[in-house]
Amino acid sequence: MTDLTFVDRLEQGCTDKGSPLCVGLDPSPALMPGWAVPQGGPDRVGQALEDWCRCILDAVAPHVAVVKPQSAYFERHGWVGARALERTCVYARHLGLTVILDAKRGDIGATSEAYADAYLSVDGEGAIDVDALTVSPYLGGDSLEAFARGASRSGKGIFVCVLTSNPGRTDLQTRPVDGRPGYLRVADLVAALAAVDGGSSTTMTLMGAVVGSTTGAAAEIREVLPRSVLLVPGLGAQGGSLDGLRDARTSGFGGLVVSSSRSVTYPHRPAGSWTELGEAVSGLVRRHVDALIDGGLGC
Repeated sequence: MTDLTFVDRLEQGCTDKGSPLCVGLDPSPALMPGWAVPQGGPDRVGQALEDWCRCILDAVAPHVAVVKPQSAYFERHGWVGARALERTCVYARHLGLTVILDAKRGDIGATSEAYADAYLSVDGEGAIDVDALTVSPYLGGDSLEAFARGASRSGKGIFVCVLTSNPGRTDLQTRPVDGRPGYLRVADLVAALAAVDGGSSTTMTLMGAVVGSTTGAAAEIREVLPRSVLLVPGLGAQGGSLDGLRDARTSGFGGLVVSSSRSVTYPHRPAGSWTELGEAVSGLVRRHVDALIDGGLGC
C-alpha cells in the first residue's frame, strides 16, 4: 500500500479546489460536435474519444479535483475505446486529478480477484491505473471482499452502489430486508468492510458508497457509514438535488464527492472548435462549483 491513500489525495485535492465537484466523462460521438468526430474507421473514433476527453480535462482541471470516466462509453467502441480509456486516465492523473472509474464491476471468487487486479493493483500494474472503482454489490458480501482486499493493499478506493439515482432502484434497492430498506442492508456490508479497513491515514475509510442525489437518503445512509466517502451522482441531467446533502457532510473536507457529467461536458450552445468547447465547459464547471459552495457544500 502507498503512503498516500485515495482518501488522502481526495481530501487534499477537494480542499485545494474548494469544492467536492466531480466531472463525469461520458464521451458519446452522437453528442459531440460533428467536426470532433472525423470519418475513417475505428482508429479515428478512438482518437476522437481521446481528443474530446483531453479537451474536457484541460477545461475542468483548474476547478475540480476529481473526474469519473464512465467505462461503458469507451467499451462500446471495442479495443480502440479501451485504449482511449487507458490514455484518458493516464492524462487525467498527469494533470493531478483523482480518477474514479465508473465500471460497476462485481462478481465472486477468482473473477472478483481478477477485476480487483485489473483496477486496484499497486503502481499501475493492473489493466488501467485509476484511484478508485465503482462496484456492484448484487452478488452479496463475499463479492465485495476481493475489492476490499485490493483497496487495502494498494491504498485505492472502492465505491459500492448502495442506492442509485435511477427510477428502477425501487424494484429491488428500496424493498424491505429484515424490516429495513434493502439499501441499508448493503450499507451494513460496506460498514463491515470499513470496520476492518486500516488503509487510510485519515479518519475516512477506503470503502465508499454510491448514493444517488435523486434519492434524498444521503443523511440516512451517513448514519450507517460515518467514515465512508459518499459518491453522489445525478445532479445534472438526472435532475438530482442538493437538498439533504449538507446533513450528510462529515468533518474535514465533508466526505462527499458530488458528480455531474453531461450538464457540464455538453454545452447547449454549439462550439466550433476545441478552444470554444473548452471555454464553454470551463464556464459551466465554474457555475457548478459556485452552486455547491453557495449551497453550503464547499470544502
